[in-house]
Amino acid sequence: LVYIVPKGCVGVFGDRVKQVECGRMSRLWLRLTLQCDLFHSVHQYGRLKFLNGAKRTLLTVHDLNFLYEKQGAKVNKYRRKIGIQIKRADALTFISNYAKSDVERCYPEYPRQGEVIYNGVSDLTRLCAPRKGEYLLHLSSLMPKKNPELLVRMMEWLSDQKLVIAGRLNTTYAKNLKTI
Repeated sequence: LVYIVPKGCVGVFGDRVKQVECGRMSRLWLRLTLQCDLFHSVHQYGRLKFLNGAKRTLLTVHDLNFLYEKQGAKVNKYRRKIGIQIKRADALTFISNYAKSDVERCYPEYPRQGEVIYNGVSDLTRLCAPRKGEYLLHLSSLMPKKNPELLVRMMEWLSDQKLVIAGRLNTTYAKNLKTI
């Protein structure tokens, strides 16, 4: 097992697993020389998209947001780039049924079964103090496309419930969210 990590991140997974740093210059070297049974590309926008020496490649697709956020030639550019990755992959995983259905709709030329595996966190207690009691949790990047303001407004009808919003709180959007 080898973790390919960004420059300066060797050691983040502890000292019990091998970690190889992947900077701008080493990316090509890794792509051409690293041999492995399985290469898992954990995100379709990652900089290291494949390894020539991998016997099999697994690609995890998080979203096809470019379909909704880009226009014109940029949509075609992203569609082509991600299509190349999907074509090269031996297997696909998705973080949601929504992402899976987007891929099935956008890339019918690559019919491939894929498994939905939801993102998860095994232990949030190290990141923040747990709250007692029951509550609704919204965890995201707190961007307008995630619609957290609708959750805040929805709480008007769920006055007996608590809402906890967690995410990137230092953005202008997140600060404005606090005023709703």
